[in-house]
Amino acid sequence: NNIENVIDESGRLTGVSIDKYGKKFQYHPDSGMSFLNRIPFFSELIESSINISSQIFYTRLMSLDFSLDINRTWRPIEVNLFDNTIYFAQNAGVPFLGVFTDEVVEYCKKNHWALFLTNRG
Repeated sequence: NNIENVIDESGRLTGVSIDKYGKKFQYHPDSGMSFLNRIPFFSELIESSINISSQIFYTRLMSLDFSLDINRTWRPIEVNLFDNTIYFAQNAGVPFLGVFTDEVVEYCKKNHWALFLTNRG
């Protein structure tokens, strides 16, 4: 099942997961796990994510897949640089960029490619 979880800033799942068709789940369809759990060792996951993403240039959006091993260490599975989407966050009613929304909007206003076309002068 390809479903996406929405996670808050503390690492808690927000209670609902969504598949690519917009169908919502409160429990994992295979394992029955509740989507109200907290991700263990969340700060370590964030740290690993930042470490990996800071080494990848020339991309504006990436998705990272991780697994927690038996030694309680987060291990990267894959880095997805293409075909990422904000679809799942939008369906869950969660701001995709969260606290960074205003910063990204201001950046885009100042750096949109169309500005370079009109200022070639």
